[in-house]
Amino acid sequence: MSPSCSSCRKVKKFFEEEGIPYQEKNIFSICSSECKNCTSKDEYPTIDNLYHCSSTVPENYYLNIKRQLLAAFTAKRRLEMKYTDGDYVVYNGTEICLVDGVTRKSFGDAEIDYYVLNPSEAKSTYYVPVENEEKCLRHIISKEKAKAVLDNFNIQVNANNTPYNERKSVLFEFAKNGDIDRIIEIANELYSEKIKRESAGKTLTGTDSRTFDLAKHILRNELAFALGVSEDEVEKKFIEKILK
Repeated sequence: MSPSCSSCRKVKKFFEEEGIPYQEKNIFSICSSECKNCTSKDEYPTIDNLYHCSSTVPENYYLNIKRQLLAAFTAKRRLEMKYTDGDYVVYNGTEICLVDGVTRKSFGDAEIDYYVLNPSEAKSTYYVPVENEEKCLRHIISKEKAKAVLDNFNIQVNANNTPYNERKSVLFEFAKNGDIDRIIEIANELYSEKIKRESAGKTLTGTDSRTFDLAKHILRNELAFALGVSEDEVEKKFIEKILK
């Protein structure tokens, strides 16, 4: 610690109040080996918090230590990442993307790791913070699951369980979670609504029509990708089930 540092004194006071044992070292007098030993025990690269003021530390010593710590921290983080280069993922529940590596971007003093995503149906690139992977990304359903969905698919004309004004938000939630069975439930409800309205000479409302189209897109897109077939083939199988 530095005798003139208020933060150091606060930490020292906290240790004493909580009965936590500690060993006090003056930052101005420690040798380079002691400094390296202290920083190497920190899980995160906090070398920026150290003062570059000890005459015992060689030139560029702190910079080299910082680089080593950042490299070790980055390697550890990447081992913990859920997705790796070459994985196909679903972004925001609706778009299939290829993970094309991880990049680091700096914003002031902060450095953030981003997945680089290339959508399968668009000529663009998305950058998703690694820390948001649970919110934005998921794995594509398996081939076995996709086959089971098609084999077990059936139309329920009287299905109507989700409130009208919640269908779209519920659909997005199911899509983000990869709950294909529930997406089919929403599609069934909208199909049932479509049949009822058509029998009365009406069409689906604009919101329901867009939600229905989105549900069909999600199902065609992901099932086709998982099965390795075209979307037309998937749609044909759905139509065959409907006409039975």
